Amino acid sequence: MGIPGDIGMPATENLRLYLSQATLPLMKIPRNAPPLPPSGHRSHNIGLTTRPERHRRLESVRALTVDVETVVPEYSGKVVPDHPLEGGNVDPETGNAILIPCNPTFDISQPHMIPPTDLDRFATWLDYLPLQTTERALHLVHPQSRHWSFVAQGGDMDDAHFKCYTWELAPCVPSTSGRKTTAIVMAMPPWMLTPTDMQCFAACKEFPLFNETGRTRLNDDQRIWGKLYDICIAKESPYFVVTNYYGWVFGVFSKGWSVALVGEVQAYAGCTPTILEHLLYWISSSMNEPGTYRRPEVGNERVLPSEECPCVVYDVMAKNPRAALALYLLN
Repeated sequence: MGIPGDIGMPATENLRLYLSQATLPLMKIPRNAPPLPPSGHRSHNIGLTTRPERHRRLESVRALTVDVETVVPEYSGKVVPDHPLEGGNVDPETGNAILIPCNPTFDISQPHMIPPTDLDRFATWLDYLPLQTTERALHLVHPQSRHWSFVAQGGDMDDAHFKCYTWELAPCVPSTSGRKTTAIVMAMPPWMLTPTDMQCFAACKEFPLFNETGRTRLNDDQRIWGKLYDICIAKESPYFVVTNYYGWVFGVFSKGWSVALVGEVQAYAGCTPTILEHLLYWISSSMNEPGTYRRPEVGNERVLPSEECPCVVYDVMAKNPRAALALYLLN
């Protein structure tokens, strides 16, 4: 049985059709939320404290050469069942469910979502709708992924400005591939990351190398790229998604981590393919499922093992200025 709705059938009666038709509902910004800049403008309110770092190998950003309008639906057509599946819309063990309405074909009631007035309420739109629905779909399509889930992260000094989710294996389950995390979802609300900011982020082409003089400055796009890179490196997860809900960008870092390959911004209500189809394909790619996108080697870049850099005052300053001062006074 599906979640009670008005008419139609459960999404699991024809999951392939559901994923190809279900689009994200409009997220309306209420009057008591932070004001949005005028249409076509940037927010100038990214808020991230990202700065140049010695460990970053990222040098450039290139276009992801994938014809998503063809490849993504073809993948869904090959792996997503179009016949009834056992279990229904709701996972009886975890409670995860397919929650995005798709009337009149499918029997999924309209969820009561509180309009986002802050970062936490914004995050509920992501967690409750696209991420939870994608998680349930992945478990149905790839049963071997049933111990994987989207997990909210914390502990970053910029937590007040963005949300981060990882696609990761349950801690109690041993990994057969040696990997515990395969993909990152980085989200910022549209009053911080406007549609124009999203377009500029996806169109960014260069990332400055670290300069020992400290004169290198990062613009807003590069601050997002630097933060994203650091999270992906820390989690050893090259596949990523960046979103403000209205727009979605899918990408991956090359095997040598010197190049990011990124697709065009995909609209939340797009249907050729839908965001759910995009997420299914990209998370499946991060898990090396057959028929998905493989992380490339780019040009003559060197594929180096992870390395540890000796800690200096500059490194500590970003985390704890008082500790940095104490370290400096010891010299």
